[in-house]
Amino acid sequence: NLTQLLRDELNKLDGEYASRHAEGLKRLADDSHWRQLEPEQRYPLMSAQFLHESARPKVEVQSTRDVLTTLDHCALSMFADRVAAMPARFDNVASAAAELCEPQAQFIQVPRRTLKTDEEIDIWVDDVKQQLKAALTQGPVVVR
Repeated sequence: NLTQLLRDELNKLDGEYASRHAEGLKRLADDSHWRQLEPEQRYPLMSAQFLHESARPKVEVQSTRDVLTTLDHCALSMFADRVAAMPARFDNVASAAAELCEPQAQFIQVPRRTLKTDEEIDIWVDDVKQQLKAALTQGPVVVR
């Protein structure tokens, strides 16, 4: 029973990893900066964030021994952390691609807020608009 629970969790994490990785690759495919890069430029960016295919944890769960070997190489907590960090890692790749393509670009972090009303949305949009316009006077802007 314990082996089956571990197998189920490893399979779940492996599926989430594959799904988030595919989403990240799609996001990059839609990114204008990423599309400008040659494959030789892309690989180091992906590699630096441990997003290349060989960095994917190898999950084998056919036997109890396979489950234990998989867990020896990648603990459940570590695997869960890698899956949870994947969107931010793809953000880092996109930012690095933008830096390569637009070395003068400024990276602007928009404020994060909890918005509950239409008025709060309008205020937030106005704040962000002013922040971006002010930054744009000093060169290209990449929003984070």
